[in-house]
Amino acid sequence: MEGSNENREFLRAPLNVLVNTQARDGLRLARIEDICEGGMRFLRSSSEAPLYPGYLKLEFSIPDEEVPLKARARIIRERSDEKMCETAVVFTEIHHRDAERIRRYVVRRNRAEIFEQLSRLHLESRPN
Repeated sequence: MEGSNENREFLRAPLNVLVNTQARDGLRLARIEDICEGGMRFLRSSSEAPLYPGYLKLEFSIPDEEVPLKARARIIRERSDEKMCETAVVFTEIHHRDAERIRRYVVRRNRAEIFEQLSRLHLESRPN
């Protein structure tokens, strides 16, 4: 289940941590695949009941951060195969400090890639 390559409003980064998801029917545990300050994508067992459509409360941590982040999110997509269900959400309520923590994490994770892309752009724009 690959993410699409469409243009996004926010830069994303992989994040391999657990997230507590609370829906109307209870609390579930899932594994985050990637994140940005606008939302995340996570995986859970496809044997669980679908979450879509609906809203969730989320709680998770970012590496090297002690305080967990909390957010509310709207489910925008679910895709399942026989083993896993991929869920994509957009944050509907998140504290601005938590959004900033996510942004810093994403930049740290993508810094090398960003510098490589900038270097390539710079070299391509130079006259021969």
